[in-house]
Order: sequence, then C-alpha cells, then structure tokens
Amino acid sequence: MTEHAAPQVLTVDEVGERYTNKWILMEVTERDERDAPVAGVILAIGRKEADIHEATMKALKEPNLQSKGYYTFRAYRRVPPGPEGFAMIEETILRNARRGIRKR
Repeated sequence: MTEHAAPQVLTVDEVGERYTNKWILMEVTERDERDAPVAGVILAIGRKEADIHEATMKALKEPNLQSKGYYTFRAYRRVPPGPEGFAMIEETILRNARRGIRKR
C-alpha cells in the first residue's frame, strides 16, 4: 500500500513568491470576506496561459464538489508599502531597461 502526501495548501501570496510570472490553476480552499480567493491547492503551472488550459478543462469537467471553485491567474509578488516596496519597483524598472537595451 502506498501513501500519498496531502496536497499542500498555499496562500495566493505564497504562490506569487514561489512562481512569479507563471500561470497558475488553483483549486480554492479559502476565500476572504469579498469572496476573493485567498488560499488553495495548485493543480497546474505553466509559462503561458495556454499551458494550463487542458488542466482547467479537466477540472471543470470533473469538479471536486468540496472545492470552493477554481482560480486561474498569473502569479506575482506583492509590493510591500514603504522603502522596501519602492526598492522592488526601482529594481524591476532597471531590469526591464537592461532587457530593452539587450534586445536592440
């Protein structure tokens, strides 16, 4: 008999930190007071939205009735307020500028 580990529940913010700029299909396990997804189990990860399409269609055809829905999104890191957030934004602007120069 083989044992399977329980799927790991992650918050949307944790997913953003781990999988920045990836497309995610998440089975929602928790929602906030505005009904927005807060946490769930990742069902698929892709570089492009099309990469998770098949998994999305499968989830919709064979839904988990205990689920609180499904959520597809492009993961991103949250920008904190104050100096730390400002530094993150500056770093991103510089990185994008460097990429633009290399492409010329």
